[in-house]
Amino acid sequence: MNEQAADQDVNSLREELRLLRDEMAALKSNAASATQADSEQRDFAKELQDELRSTLNKARETAREKSEEVLDQARAQGEKAIDQIGKQIGERPLLSLLLVFFIGLVVAKFLERR
Repeated sequence: MNEQAADQDVNSLREELRLLRDEMAALKSNAASATQADSEQRDFAKELQDELRSTLNKARETAREKSEEVLDQARAQGEKAIDQIGKQIGERPLLSLLLVFFIGLVVAKFLERR
């Protein structure tokens, strides 16, 4: 009877050991799939980060180019206005001098009231 009980205990232990091995295999599988999912999420996040960085770099470059264009246009218009004023002063120097004098008087009177 002792032998029979011992055999049952051994068989019971073997069955429990087999169940533990199965559970360990399932846990390993779950851990591997979780690790793979984490890796895929990291890869996806990195792709998004790279795409966002690329888009921001393109937007920054476009904004820089547009600002340079606007600055160049403003500079050209300013130079053109200065040239026109210089021509007008050269054509009518006395009139220009009188105009500046009267503008100075008006500004002085305006500032005097304050």
